[in-house]
Amino acid sequence: MSLAVRAAALAVAALLAACGPRPVAPEACAGADWRAVGVADGVRGEGPARLDAHRASCAAAGAAPDVAAWEAGRERGLEGYCTPAGVHRAGAAGRPLAPVCPAEAATALAEAHALGRARFVARREIARIDALLLGPPLHGPWGHGRWRGRYGYRHAFGGLYGPFGWPGWNAAALWSRRAQVEAQLAALPPPPQE
Repeated sequence: MSLAVRAAALAVAALLAACGPRPVAPEACAGADWRAVGVADGVRGEGPARLDAHRASCAAAGAAPDVAAWEAGRERGLEGYCTPAGVHRAGAAGRPLAPVCPAEAATALAEAHALGRARFVARREIARIDALLLGPPLHGPWGHGRWRGRYGYRHAFGGLYGPFGWPGWNAAALWSRRAQVEAQLAALPPPPQE
């Protein structure tokens, strides 16, 4: 897979993770499997406030969620979230550590989440560098690209691209930084096992 495709895939994954899931659609409230909805919410580490979002969504259709089934499903889902592997996945997706797990496991879970968060930050930095290095070139007024500033420079003198769209003065520094971040990512311990 090319670096540009990897960078685009990481950017889309980060965007989807940041947006989060929507509440149950109003028209689906009456026939929803509230236990399954609760399991899905629990696996993501959602708190009881998530039920309020479902209530608000269902109120538009004149329905109400099955609170007991949702709670039972959420508790089942939290069993998967409140593990080192579950909070590592949340950190690696860029989500914060949700305060829904038992306090006796807080230290181990915080360490696993920090490891996942370190992976997320490193991958995001690599995607940012790839977008700068491998993104669309900045062409000048020659009619074959989009115009970006005076004479095609991203920044006057010292910018990434020169006047004809090829990597300019900072490309070597970015390749070096990318190698450093890749080395940091490779040096991280393996993710916790299920």
